[in-house]
Amino acid sequence: MYIEYGRLLSRSEYLARVRTEAPHPEQVSMDPMMVRGFGTTAIAVGTYKERGLKNGKPFVKRWRFIDTWVYKKGSWVLVAAGAAPITR
Repeated sequence: MYIEYGRLLSRSEYLARVRTEAPHPEQVSMDPMMVRGFGTTAIAVGTYKERGLKNGKPFVKRWRFIDTWVYKKGSWVLVAAGAAPITR
């Protein structure tokens, strides 16, 4: 599950949106993140920045995210994620 702009999206809805969204960012850079483990569950919190062009004009978007990971059958699986735009 993914939450963005207050809307809950399934994996297939999120991937469909990413494929059809315009413009696509030309660069995505991660800032340092914090990860806390709780047995077989880990929570990652951080920020990232998207850069690109929209209608010929450059844009920069900053986002804060929280991801929930579970260790399952020998690997880490992302089970829930959320992101919110940072406006300042």
